[in-house]
Amino acid sequence: MALVWLPIDEKLLDAALVFASASWERADLDASWVAAGWHVPASGSVADDLFDGLDQRQWTGDRLMTIGLTADCSSIVAVTIEFATFVDPEDEEDEPLVAEDEGWSGLPEGTRADFDETWRAGVAAVTTRLGPPEATGMHGEHWQHAVWRVGDALLALVQGEHIDTYGLWDEAALWLVRHPADAPLLTGDELYDVMWGPVTQPG
Repeated sequence: MALVWLPIDEKLLDAALVFASASWERADLDASWVAAGWHVPASGSVADDLFDGLDQRQWTGDRLMTIGLTADCSSIVAVTIEFATFVDPEDEEDEPLVAEDEGWSGLPEGTRADFDETWRAGVAAVTTRLGPPEATGMHGEHWQHAVWRVGDALLALVQGEHIDTYGLWDEAALWLVRHPADAPLLTGDELYDVMWGPVTQPG
């Protein structure tokens, strides 16, 4: 398949808004995680799994989240929850996608226009909840973003490199990134640098 997706819903937005406003410090992380309503790992502590085990991929209960850390892995700078993955069907070197997880849909001949429409549907869902984004725009040749402020964090729907494949595919994801409420809102490539610059990837 060229496109797989799991739409943004109220459950995800409820959790994301709670977590965006909560503390991400290690001492508070488990409480913030529970407050968001996310699945507690078998170890009993997402903080231990993250900071001691460096397990940056965490299961929320119905979606996977990637947690980005500072270079020294001492604090969280961002979380990202993918809601669509796209492989250009014209690129014969890329392996096809499989919509194997519960709730995900697939479009075997999906095009970049279909991928863009999936992103726009996500923007519409967040707009219904939070109002129009404070910024929209492009970064890179094909990718789009929409950004909302949530206290000292940004909630952004961003198209870009697929995290797990280090850019082999494209993804659309909901990002939460720390950003002071009184700091200028960045857009374009500057916004994407904020999203990716300090984040260490799993692997």
